[in-house]
Amino acid sequence: MKFYYQVFTQEKLLIQKFIGNWDIVQYENYILYSIQNIDLKQVNKVLTDLREVNLTTNLVDFDKLVSIRKKLPLVHYINIHLVETPALTVISELYKQKSLGDEQLKLEYCSTLSHASKLLQVSLTTFELNTYLDNLENCFLP
Repeated sequence: MKFYYQVFTQEKLLIQKFIGNWDIVQYENYILYSIQNIDLKQVNKVLTDLREVNLTTNLVDFDKLVSIRKKLPLVHYINIHLVETPALTVISELYKQKSLGDEQLKLEYCSTLSHASKLLQVSLTTFELNTYLDNLENCFLP
């Protein structure tokens, strides 16, 4: 897996893009790396592009995923999953259901950047979000 990311301080936004075959160990390594190397204190909005992840429900340990995510030092934030396939939609919904009750996180998912922009309440246009997603400055390769 490859993990691309960039923080946009003015919007208090972290944009991340995951590419490749899903691997929870690599995801955990990315989260641990993020804690140490990304200034997350300024972030209260996250856009996670999952459209290029190969993932099926039988590969997801939702309890482990929630446990890993809780390591992030983010407080009261929204994370929007950008999905494209029915399988990713189902996985995002199951993850959302598993995360209910977490006061720190509001998790949503959608299939368009236009809707993601509305959910995140950012001033960025769809064109700008798409440009940022295509040109994220940082890459983590586990």
